Amino acid sequence: GASTTATSGIRIAASYATLYTVSVTAQDPEGNLSSPATVATTTPSEPVETTLFDITYDLVDPDLLGNATWGMGGDTRINEIAGRYVPPEPQRICSVGHRIWAQGGPTDNVLLTVWSGGAPRDTFVASASLPGTSIPTNSTTGYLDFRLPACVPLTASTPYWFHFTRSAPTGFAFYSSIYLPMDQHPNSSYYQLQPFTFSQVGWTEYPARELSLRLTGFAP
Repeated sequence: GASTTATSGIRIAASYATLYTVSVTAQDPEGNLSSPATVATTTPSEPVETTLFDITYDLVDPDLLGNATWGMGGDTRINEIAGRYVPPEPQRICSVGHRIWAQGGPTDNVLLTVWSGGAPRDTFVASASLPGTSIPTNSTTGYLDFRLPACVPLTASTPYWFHFTRSAPTGFAFYSSIYLPMDQHPNSSYYQLQPFTFSQVGWTEYPARELSLRLTGFAP
């Protein structure tokens, strides 16, 4: 139903799952027209988001799952945690799921920041947040989804960090993140930022843990 003229390429906006008939006619400098070349094609269906990565918990008794407490402020407590993930193929991530619960009634935002590179806070990729009032107060709730403003591409074999912190740490309220007490996937790791009171200071890997992480989006 539409037409356009161009001297080189022509871009046509199309909808998903729709039959289009495209006809192209060439015109020479004298204004002579060629016979039209016509083709009919149906565009593919709209892609559906799928789970690309997931830490499963049905391998362990729920009572044995670990809880990483963080966000109480100060330099003697864990205030930041992160999950490291290396995609096996190119992916586009639209939502990040995390199993988290609140204690003490925090109301500030839980912040998710996605980074790439050799360590958390290396190269910024994307961010999202949830208000503390939306975080459940029991550990049996499933994944909460941090929806990214736009789906972001991940490069295969590149480390990405899903970093969790909060906007206003306080000693009177805090969060707990669920982790699996076993190494389930070779391409993911659990990290936490150790304060000076720990034997290891800085970002420390716990190879026998898997931070609750579910990545949803599109594979190529």
